[in-house]
Amino acid sequence: MNRFKCPACGRNQYTSADTAEGCIYCGNKELKKMLPAWDIKMLEAELEKRKQEREVKDNEAITRLAAYEDSGLSPEEVQELAQAKADGRLVELPCNVGGTVYEPFAGKVYEKTVDRIIINRFTTPQIWIETKLPFAAPRLERWDLAIGKTVFLTREAAEKALEVRE
Repeated sequence: MNRFKCPACGRNQYTSADTAEGCIYCGNKELKKMLPAWDIKMLEAELEKRKQEREVKDNEAITRLAAYEDSGLSPEEVQELAQAKADGRLVELPCNVGGTVYEPFAGKVYEKTVDRIIINRFTTPQIWIETKLPFAAPRLERWDLAIGKTVFLTREAAEKALEVRE
């Protein structure tokens, strides 16, 4: 069964033929063939699926935008950082000055304060941190060689390393 709609009067008519001669209600000669009801249901399901996919993408975009807005950076600052990263000038520091790192030593985990961070000018730039304990002289450590081996960002990681050593 095929369904046709008359653009003149807006009424539907049904026929088993693939074509219709004209509107049986108003006599208009041009009729528009409509999709069968089962095609409409498939299209509605596809539209709903696409709508849900679009909502997921929109929510992801909103989340990313919210994270950007929470950073407090202006678009110009973001562009500067992106350019610095592309140029190889952006360095992510392992911790902040005044921050705390942990070092297992002699069966105990010591909490150390990061006094300063140094980036040297050798062939390959290296990051050094100077840490100190209240009762000892400051100590300079090359970060890439120390992190996760002798110096840790969390007490738990330092305690785990202490257990492995013993």
